[in-house]
Amino acid sequence: RFVFEACQAVLSMILTSLLVLLLAIFVYSRCASRNHDRPNVTVLVLGDIGRSPRMQYHALSLARHGCNVSLVGYPGAQPMNDIRENARISLWHIKPLAIADKLPFTVRAVLKVIFLLWQLFAVLLFRTPRPHIVLVQNPPAIPSLLLARFAATMQAASLVVDFHNFGYSLLALKLADQHPLVRAHFFYEKLFGRLADDAFCVTEQMKTFLADWKVRAAVLHDRPAAIFKPTPLTEQHELFGRLKKDGTLKGLEAWWPAETEGSRRNLFTEVSGIGEIRKAEKRPRLIISSTSWTPDEDFNQ
Repeated sequence: RFVFEACQAVLSMILTSLLVLLLAIFVYSRCASRNHDRPNVTVLVLGDIGRSPRMQYHALSLARHGCNVSLVGYPGAQPMNDIRENARISLWHIKPLAIADKLPFTVRAVLKVIFLLWQLFAVLLFRTPRPHIVLVQNPPAIPSLLLARFAATMQAASLVVDFHNFGYSLLALKLADQHPLVRAHFFYEKLFGRLADDAFCVTEQMKTFLADWKVRAAVLHDRPAAIFKPTPLTEQHELFGRLKKDGTLKGLEAWWPAETEGSRRNLFTEVSGIGEIRKAEKRPRLIISSTSWTPDEDFNQ
């Protein structure tokens, strides 16, 4: 009986402490100053910022429209120069937990989520300026959707989710569709999609799918930034020659024109009799995919 009462007392103290902590966070978040001259927007991407062009474009667009942007994500590849040189954009890094592969996948996943929860909790509520809007990329959904919703609620901000894929479908590639974790992820993602104040996605088909979740999403198609321009033929000719020479294009050797002395032609470009570089006759179509080429992005070619 004594042990039972002691456990009750300890549990009561823990719950009371948590309630006091949540109340303190709520008061701190609501009392924190907010810039009324320019809207503050927190852009959260639970991945390498430098390898997340869509979220970088969001940050740039928001900054160009007069917002102060806190771009939160993993360090790694350098973000584009426009991001690093923009005075209205500040970078805030979180670091994933490195765990040995010897542990089971489920154990590693839980430990990583707990570690990320703590970091996101500190960054979103105490380090970054109090936002008017929290914009989060999905996937990954765990734990970013939960913490983004919590941080937005605590700070009286709006939560906007950018759906460019679904986390549960990517997890299913590893664990199979009917795995309990995949099912739980599906309902988690669906719930927090509904709890968002607004959302957008990358395709009309995804918009229709989200409508079945009772999520109203606007379609914002991916578009190349201004830095992407057609490559001049001179550079194309030099590039394909270099790639052929270093062995990068081994898969195309069967199609490559036979090399002769003084050959000035490759599979894609050729040099005319007057020294002008032009597209080769009957050159194949070259398609570059911006996707990660996973099974759920099958092009059915």
